[in-house]
Amino acid sequence: VCYNRKVFALLAESMPVKTVLNELEQAGLVKVKVRVGENLGVENERIVTDIPANLLKLDFAEPAVLLVENKAYADNLAVIDDAEYVQGKSPLPRQSVRRLALAELKVRTDDVIAAIGAGGGAACIEAARMACRGRVFALEEDQTTISVIKQNIAKFVAYNLAVIPKAPLAGVQTLPKTDTAFINGAVPNLADTLQQLNANNPAGK
Repeated sequence: VCYNRKVFALLAESMPVKTVLNELEQAGLVKVKVRVGENLGVENERIVTDIPANLLKLDFAEPAVLLVENKAYADNLAVIDDAEYVQGKSPLPRQSVRRLALAELKVRTDDVIAAIGAGGGAACIEAARMACRGRVFALEEDQTTISVIKQNIAKFVAYNLAVIPKAPLAGVQTLPKTDTAFINGAVPNLADTLQQLNANNPAGK
């Protein structure tokens, strides 16, 4: 949804409408327009259009269909210049360095990525765009830096990027199975953190 103007979904009974609406809310996609269709083609057919928060107040027959429209979608193929980022006290890796590092990781569109020591979030944002059907988890303790990352998430509509406000070792232990990880800057307990990443997914990069 972050990187497409419109997304249509035919939901199964195992994926209720409210589950999807909650995920949109939790991801920060609170202003998208959602059309929900239920009982299509029969007498009590209903199509309702609203933002996720308002639709969560309603009940829907399952299975249903959804059309999500995000007018503020981002072009995940567009290059972001260094000057476009909201910047805090943490220096951003240069654009050429970010792109080269992510290219070396061979990020796939559906990867789950751990960013350890997220800095200002520039590399995380670009990883999120490359993994446009996946997720990126940024591990960062500093509250000022976290605020900068969240501003960049909103600015670049990178809502498949989530910030985990924990130290690297503790944060890695909470992650789902990751396909790829990258480290930005000095990390305490680096050997233990790498060991935990390996335990998370021995085949990860």
